[in-house]
Amino acid sequence: MRSYECAVIMYPAVSDDGLKTSTAKYVDIIARAGGEITRVETWGKRRLSFEINKQPEGHYFFYKSAAPPSSSTSSPASSASTNRCCVT
Repeated sequence: MRSYECAVIMYPAVSDDGLKTSTAKYVDIIARAGGEITRVETWGKRRLSFEINKQPEGHYFFYKSAAPPSSSTSSPASSASTNRCCVT
């Protein structure tokens, strides 16, 4: 299996329930593609170095996963796009 990393920045106005839902969706997408999440780091709300989509802050999440090279998780961010994300 190959190792993958993905950083996701959510909009600052997203509620705690929304953050949990988005994290669960991302984990589910990886699992359905035959991969597994090896680590989730939640860094919380932080100031961005520069504005993204006119947002000065965002909730940071870092995902580490393992998946077979042939799985669609080689580009998990494209699968996990949601209206809660500033950047994936």
